[in-house]
Amino acid sequence: MNTTKKGIQLSDHKSNLIEIKNNKKPKVFFTLDPECPLCASYSKTMSNLFQKHNNKIDFYAVFTPTVFSNKKTENYIKKSNIQMDIIIDTNQVITKFLNAQVTPECFLLDSNLNIMYNGLIDDMIKELGRRRKSTQNNYLENAIQAYWNNETINPKKTKPIGCIIER
Repeated sequence: MNTTKKGIQLSDHKSNLIEIKNNKKPKVFFTLDPECPLCASYSKTMSNLFQKHNNKIDFYAVFTPTVFSNKKTENYIKKSNIQMDIIIDTNQVITKFLNAQVTPECFLLDSNLNIMYNGLIDDMIKELGRRRKSTQNNYLENAIQAYWNNETINPKKTKPIGCIIER
């Protein structure tokens, strides 16, 4: 990790430079694990959010496992069609900065990297192993809309449900 005036620089899974940009855009981070079934379940939702907002928001997929499996991660990325910047966080620098607890967990940060919302992407999952018939609360989408409208983000935090991030 390298901090510059332009942002924070990290290397991704292919040793390409990834920069968490120091710009006027908010950021969305998704913590992911290629072995977490819920991450696979949410890949389309994450992709749709990226497609809808990527012109105004910087999106990052952060892979949190301390033991990196290139093959599993590459397969997950290909199958999920992830188009956002990918960060392999084996040293858990971003994971610790965000205080991420599970995968998938989402974070909306303002342009100064203050966490505005974190937790569930939506309420599709009631608890591990139990899904709703339909989503009733799109927490991340609602937080993004409130942010753009200069409204209070409510809730600012939800309790994420998913695979525990091992430290």
